[in-house]
Amino acid sequence: MKKIILPAAFAAVVLMAGSCTGCQERKAEVAVDSMLVVKDTVTVTQKDSTVWGHLGEDTSMNVCQFVTDEGDTIFLLRHAENGEFSQILGSTEVDRDRYAVTIGTDGEEPYIRILVNTTQLMGVWKNKEDELALYADGHAEGRLTKYTKWQMMNGRLVLSGKTSTEYGETDRIDTMTLTWLDRDSLKFITPQHVEMAYGR
Repeated sequence: MKKIILPAAFAAVVLMAGSCTGCQERKAEVAVDSMLVVKDTVTVTQKDSTVWGHLGEDTSMNVCQFVTDEGDTIFLLRHAENGEFSQILGSTEVDRDRYAVTIGTDGEEPYIRILVNTTQLMGVWKNKEDELALYADGHAEGRLTKYTKWQMMNGRLVLSGKTSTEYGETDRIDTMTLTWLDRDSLKFITPQHVEMAYGR
């Protein structure tokens, strides 16, 4: 296992994690390392900077020891050098839960931009109008919207599936901004700027 501490060395990890080998734009599904975003009928591909892994035992109140799925160890500050705190969604369980993290490298030390406990994100979420189920294999089920897939993309929850229109079913990709996550509650803001709240 190699330890990566300096931002310069970490940049290579981010580049490898976000690289795309033989990618092609596909409107029918969300790719593993890119996201199709439609803006005024123009399709834009955004690269994904998400790094996956778990927290090591040297995690503390100020620093997270992040062990990537590839076996690299990165020490990440819980705040930027300008004092801005990281967004941490879900509890920080050492060497147990799986996490998706986006990392800031614009200072002397790498830091957490957004850290999501995806183990806590899994399961069935409900409110009075809707039900949303997320599974570890990337499968999703939505009662109101026919979501079939989920993934984390640049710190956001991306749900894809089908939606019904007057012309029949069409592909749909919604990028949700997570605002709260714990074991019993989930909140996010939809692309239409509507806040959704769910419980177990």
